[in-house]
Parts: sequence; structure tokens; C-alpha cells
Amino acid sequence: MVGILSLSDVLFGQPMEEIITELGVTEDIRAALLGKNNIFGSLLQIAKLYETG
Repeated sequence: MVGILSLSDVLFGQPMEEIITELGVTEDIRAALLGKNNIFGSLLQIAKLYETG
């Protein structure tokens, strides 16, 4: 779910904070999408690094 939501700010043209508040995601997912370092944030970073080569 984190990966799917990670670019929703670009897609919807809204700040990530507003989007995740409206969706009511869990605190772990919220933290990861806001760039915090937790397990989901780490996995998101790995996926982004893989995509960019």
C-alpha cells in the first residue's frame, strides 16, 4: 500500500499530508509516506532506489 500511495501527491496535486489525512491510513504508513524512518519507510526507499538504478 505504501508504494501505491507514494506518488499520490503528484497524481492529485495535493500535499501528501492532506491526502493521507483524508484516507485515514495507519500511523506506520503515514510516517513512511512522510519520509520517516520505519520498516515501511525503509522498504519504500529500497523500492525507489531500485527503480532509479
